[in-house]
Amino acid sequence: MNDSRELMIIIVIMLNVIIFWFLFSRSWLSLAKLYKTNQAPPPNIRYMRHGYVGGIRYKGMLNVGITLEGIYLSIIPPFNIGSSPLLIPWSAIDKIEKVNSFFIQSYRLHIKNQKTTIILNKEDLAPAKGFLAQRGMEL
Repeated sequence: MNDSRELMIIIVIMLNVIIFWFLFSRSWLSLAKLYKTNQAPPPNIRYMRHGYVGGIRYKGMLNVGITLEGIYLSIIPPFNIGSSPLLIPWSAIDKIEKVNSFFIQSYRLHIKNQKTTIILNKEDLAPAKGFLAQRGMEL
């Protein structure tokens, strides 16, 4: 009797993990349809950063890099299953707005033709200041 109960608990936990992964990865997957990349991470990549993609908070799981082409984002293993690295071009960023927080300055990036937004810390976006200024946006 205990064996079947333990098996049921394991099955329920596994199903919950799958359901939550599917629900939470939708924002990333919608961006991946347009901005998936096979490029290696840029030399200036910052590992284990905090940020949001859509409504999902990636606390210490996000890798952020700034390139000439755009913003490189990836998720650290093993949490990156099914989540390809992204390279969002500068031209795809429609608007930037400051996000109020108690201790950390962050910015919300609005992506053209997407409901998904990205929130990154100011220090992670600092190398992008020149690229954003060329597009008339300031940090």
